[in-house]
Amino acid sequence: MQPIIPYIQKTKALLAEEYFWESHLRRLLVLCTAVAFVAYVYCVAASILNVIARKEADAKTASFAAAISAHESTYFSLTQSIKEESLGEHGLFAISDKHFVTRTPTLGFSAHVR
Repeated sequence: MQPIIPYIQKTKALLAEEYFWESHLRRLLVLCTAVAFVAYVYCVAASILNVIARKEADAKTASFAAAISAHESTYFSLTQSIKEESLGEHGLFAISDKHFVTRTPTLGFSAHVR
């Protein structure tokens, strides 16, 4: 039987050696970790900026809605103030003779029928 002490020393010697690919693998691991960390920080920052932009867009939408409703109320109040007597002043007149245009039902199908 072999003594155990030389075996342990031989094993430690093997573990102390660095293989030629270990340094490259360590660098690749550090690089991948750094890239993953930078990607994580970018995604977190982008999501925070998107939340801020959404809140600003919601505020602008609310202000636009308020402006539109103010313009609508002004429009409705102005349309109520128009009287039939004042239409002539603006170049508008009543239509006495009305003509309507109708489409025959087979007009669209005439090209397909042979």
